[in-house]
Amino acid sequence: PSALDYDTSHWDEPQDDPSTGKVASPFTERFLFYLVTRHQVLTCFFVGQGDSFSRRERLADLTNTVAWTLVLTVMLLTVNAYARVFVVALFMTPLSAVFQIASRIQCCGVEWGRVVTIPLWLTGVVTAIVVSVGNAHKPAFVTVTGSFFSSLAFQWIIARPGGIGFRVWLYGEGWNKRVGIGPKTKWFFDAAASGAGLG
Repeated sequence: PSALDYDTSHWDEPQDDPSTGKVASPFTERFLFYLVTRHQVLTCFFVGQGDSFSRRERLADLTNTVAWTLVLTVMLLTVNAYARVFVVALFMTPLSAVFQIASRIQCCGVEWGRVVTIPLWLTGVVTAIVVSVGNAHKPAFVTVTGSFFSSLAFQWIIARPGGIGFRVWLYGEGWNKRVGIGPKTKWFFDAAASGAGLG
């Protein structure tokens, strides 16, 4: 290709060797493929044609994460600043997983998952505004900005890439149908592992 292709439907998932059933592609290639197709920020740019999780829904998921991260950061003002980063990331993992899974639920041409995602998104945005205004007078509020960006950085730069890399490695070690990421990964185990923050 002569240009960067943002349509992931043109991309081929790294396949296993059909004769041995073992991993055929190197770790780096598999890691980068799944990083681009699973990382919350990168998936806003790289979208497959006809994907049920549209670009708008991906951006909504991203802003939902930002809003709820701010909400949790403000609500945990009394917690140690370093501990707050990890606690917020811990709470955000299942919340983001619920949003992404619900965004894909559709039947008979109706996206039923919006019954979950729209209220969740609206609640996050409204609550973020309310708690920020309500706590702005507190002396501890000055630490919010640093903790907020640290939490996002931890989620997007360490936790998600680390979880994806760990699962890609596990797949290469033979955990292909359980918690690993690869062509043989079962949806149920994949959803459970993603919900646990492992990519």
